[in-house]
Amino acid sequence: MNLKEKKEELQIFGFFLKKLVHARHGVRYIIAMSAQSIISVLFSFILTLSPGLIINELTGERRVNMLILFVLLLAAVPITRSFLDMSLSLHIQKLRSMLYSKFNEEFNSFVADMDYSTLEQPEISIMKDQVAEDVASASLDTLDVILRLIRSVLQILFLVSLVVMLNPLIVVLILAVIFVNSKITKIINKRNYEDNKIKEEKSNLKWTHFYDLTGDRTAKELRIFQCKEYLLSNVMKYERELLEATYKHDKYAAKMRFIQTIIAAIQTLAIYAYSVFSVMRDKIAVGSMTIFISAADRFAGALNEIADVYLDYGRMQPFWKDIKDFLSIKNRAMKSGSAMPEFMKDSVIEFKNVSFQYPGSDNYALENLNLKIYGDQRLCIVGENGSGKTTFVKLLLRFYDPTGGEILLNGLPIEQYDFYAYQRLFTAVFQDFATYSLPLENNIALQEDIDADRLNGVIENSGLSSLAEKLPRGVKTNVLKKIDPEGFIPSGGEGQKIAIARALYHGGDIVILDEPTAALDPRAEYEIYTQFNKMITDKCAVLITHRLSAVQLSDKVAVFDSGNVVEYGTHAELYSKGGIYSEMFDKQAHFYRDSPENGDGNNADEGEEVSAE
Repeated sequence: MNLKEKKEELQIFGFFLKKLVHARHGVRYIIAMSAQSIISVLFSFILTLSPGLIINELTGERRVNMLILFVLLLAAVPITRSFLDMSLSLHIQKLRSMLYSKFNEEFNSFVADMDYSTLEQPEISIMKDQVAEDVASASLDTLDVILRLIRSVLQILFLVSLVVMLNPLIVVLILAVIFVNSKITKIINKRNYEDNKIKEEKSNLKWTHFYDLTGDRTAKELRIFQCKEYLLSNVMKYERELLEATYKHDKYAAKMRFIQTIIAAIQTLAIYAYSVFSVMRDKIAVGSMTIFISAADRFAGALNEIADVYLDYGRMQPFWKDIKDFLSIKNRAMKSGSAMPEFMKDSVIEFKNVSFQYPGSDNYALENLNLKIYGDQRLCIVGENGSGKTTFVKLLLRFYDPTGGEILLNGLPIEQYDFYAYQRLFTAVFQDFATYSLPLENNIALQEDIDADRLNGVIENSGLSSLAEKLPRGVKTNVLKKIDPEGFIPSGGEGQKIAIARALYHGGDIVILDEPTAALDPRAEYEIYTQFNKMITDKCAVLITHRLSAVQLSDKVAVFDSGNVVEYGTHAELYSKGGIYSEMFDKQAHFYRDSPENGDGNNADEGEEVSAE
């Protein structure tokens, strides 16, 4: 390993120790763990020396006071250890739990604050899942490695004199055994890493198909299409492959452990043979033999521990590096400007020659797009799937930054505004809305303290009143049943209304409606749009939709196609042009006004339909 790699390893080590030192209770935990380690070494010394000293005293001078002292020392070890388990160990366990919880909280907070554009990248999402399991314990494990090393070094410093005094060759033998064992362990660790990758792959395939077979998302199709046997066969196929990979790995590991056992047996045999021979030749006393055997065994254990620490350190380094790299990902918000945004009726948001490519894509989602959003305007954005509507919203909300051109608010690039203050200008209802395992009122407010008057108002205006009235505990009834079995599972339309109520509750100068009525029937859709029309009277609104009924709320319509605005104007202006908008409108109107038997549309006058607008 070169100097640069060593330096990087030390930086990783320092990164986690620094986190532990700066954490609340971190220093107390370090002191308590260090004290426990020193006491553990002291106990080891007592247990190594006392039995042999007692035997020597019994076969020698038989001094009662010394025998009492040695016996009391032996008796004190378990009593003291039990007392420490009730006090110091429990205290350490409590501190460790608190620190683990704190590091978990920091990680969850970090992920929640990550840029949407970063988190949406597949490699980052995978990395997040990989580090999530170990991130809370990384700093604690770093300290464990250091203390394991310190304990082993202290034991070696004490024990080496005892072993060398009797026979230096025993040290050579122990070192040789440890060298061979460490090589074998290194081989096992490498094989474990490779085998675990295979097992994780098989396990991922198995559980993916398992959730396809048993999940709520697939339950209806599973039954109507009767595909149980097909999906079950996939689960069992990868189950068998996983079992086979696990058996193969366990068989190899058992063989290597057997080799290590044989080597350890040779070491033990050599130590005992030498000890017994020395006693028979009157070179050492029986008690000294006991001390020597115990010292040699503990000396070997300490050296093995150092080797294990080194191997564990090498094994954990890649995981620690991944965690450090993940936690070092910077947010664009940290680079945002300090200007505080304002949005009023005379404000303008301008997309100026904006282009955008998603990371890793060669195609433009938006290309040289120009569009203005005015403070007193309701803009409806329509277009086919893949036309760039969703990407436009992501750039507007600063989930992503443009790869070309710029977005201006009142003439100033939005990057120069405070990131969070800029995002607080908006409230939104997304098509892929979320519901949380919280009471209905908290699902809407998304906070502990709730403004009751505001809550009642948005429930009324979003059409949730009848639902709230029939729930067993009203607005305090839990949404979903994962936490509360007495909760309720909202229908698609009810879930959409909850998302709408949430947006209305949180307010904002600019309302983004991204397919806000996608899950609603025509009557509910009409009700929602009627309420929205009242609620956004004094607000700027941007409606993204493929259902052109939303046009009734808008002042202007922008038609997106292939990442650009190809048509712009009022409904009447665009319809009269006979372009993309007119074609989309007529196709949708066909399904609302024509019967299936007269699918050619000849039974209705399209001009009359449009003129009614």
